[in-house]
Amino acid sequence: MNNNIFLIGFMGSGKSTVGNILSKRLGYSFVDTDELVEEDCEISICTMFDKFGEKYFREKEYVALKKVLENKNQVVSTGGGIVTYDKSRELLEGQEVYYIDVDSETVYQRLKSDSTRPLLKNSSFEKMSDLLSIRKKIYENTCTRKIDGKKEPEKVAEDIIFNMTVIHDKP
Repeated sequence: MNNNIFLIGFMGSGKSTVGNILSKRLGYSFVDTDELVEEDCEISICTMFDKFGEKYFREKEYVALKKVLENKNQVVSTGGGIVTYDKSRELLEGQEVYYIDVDSETVYQRLKSDSTRPLLKNSSFEKMSDLLSIRKKIYENTCTRKIDGKKEPEKVAEDIIFNMTVIHDKP
């Protein structure tokens, strides 16, 4: 354990928003793996998907996650599909990982006008819902704790802090 907190969940679950709140409350650094990938590659994730495909992006995401693990006291917001890549999922093993769980309708309401999500481009509610269903089990199998993400971000952060205390106080 390196005192990092990792947030996983579907796109639109609130990982970045909650991560920012959580990092301020804990006095930790905030890191967003999507931002790291874009900085390292000097192109947007959308462009990366269009030019090189999802597999290329997942490998770059894995490299960014490896870099993150070199540091301590961070709240890390991961990309929604990071857990679909075996090597990235392996890096998360043994870490403190919180799955921010949201349903399809919540995601849809949050992202319906967001055109920056490569896997939602030209996608229907049904396709988005199917993708969430596929990933849900992976999120659950990867996380330390599942947190209800339909609440206000401040409450989600409080829930994570409460659960951290419970985890750290165990004998």
